Amino acid sequence: MATRESLTAATVAGDMRVSDFAVVRSVPIRANGDAIWRVLTDVTRWNRFDAHLAHSGLDGPFQVGATGYVQPKIGPRREFELLEVQAPTFFVAEMTMPLCRMRFPHRVVDEGEGVRVEMAIEMVGPLAWFYRRLLAGRMTRGLEVSLANLRALVEAGGDV
Repeated sequence: MATRESLTAATVAGDMRVSDFAVVRSVPIRANGDAIWRVLTDVTRWNRFDAHLAHSGLDGPFQVGATGYVQPKIGPRREFELLEVQAPTFFVAEMTMPLCRMRFPHRVVDEGEGVRVEMAIEMVGPLAWFYRRLLAGRMTRGLEVSLANLRALVEAGGDV
């Protein structure tokens, strides 16, 4: 399930470095890419597959520059911005923490009989090392759980 592939190179924006820390996870899903894209871009319902979220929202359409929020079950509400959207295969959301940017690339790759969904966490900035030590283990496990939940939801035909 664990991979370290091309997601990080695709998320360089302007003069930002690739990342000080990155983790990528992927999972095959027996579904078409459009069904996956509908679930991934339905921000108000991310908690259907992300067990750590209480709720989330997006101000406007799912497009570059749109802003939204995530409210974890534990912790403060965090704002994010969509940095890149290439429907129906790729998007990057970014949250800003003190002296650190956290980017969350998502990719849907067609594999004929289904798709492979990749999710990543990238941290860039002077305090990336601090957030990595504080959050990386929990966030990495969260990626793995989210991907497993996404696969179960979509393969069961769960309201896509």
